[in-house]
Amino acid sequence: MALSEAVLAEARANPWPFAKGHGHLHVQWKNGLDGNKQCLDAAILRGEFSAAQALHRLTVGMLNLDGSRNGPQRPTLSSKWASGGRAAAAVSAHVEALRLHLAQRVAADIARAGTAGTAAATSDGAEAIDLTASDDEPPPPPPP
Repeated sequence: MALSEAVLAEARANPWPFAKGHGHLHVQWKNGLDGNKQCLDAAILRGEFSAAQALHRLTVGMLNLDGSRNGPQRPTLSSKWASGGRAAAAVSAHVEALRLHLAQRVAADIARAGTAGTAAATSDGAEAIDLTASDDEPPPPPPP
């Protein structure tokens, strides 16, 4: 599945912040897809990493802070799980679903940031949208 260029650009601009062997996505094969989505969401809400940073780590070819690329130079979740004897197609489908989940969060973050920037740039006294609001809170109503 192809992700939008804006979402991939956001992931490239926000690399996984941890050195090799440090930092964890908190996902495990035994959790299943829904459980792993919940683990990612919880870690993002705790501020351990952003959706863009997690998407960066799950994307083959992304350049890491140490200069290595995800894939041959730095094993990805797909390669780790597949090396455990799991079916490559099942692993690929699971990881792609996680990537899509994260991409949707990144796209929502981009939209919120764009909306906030637009609201903050208005000179009619409209309030800017609070970017620190939790994802669980509904968005504020549009200005009158």
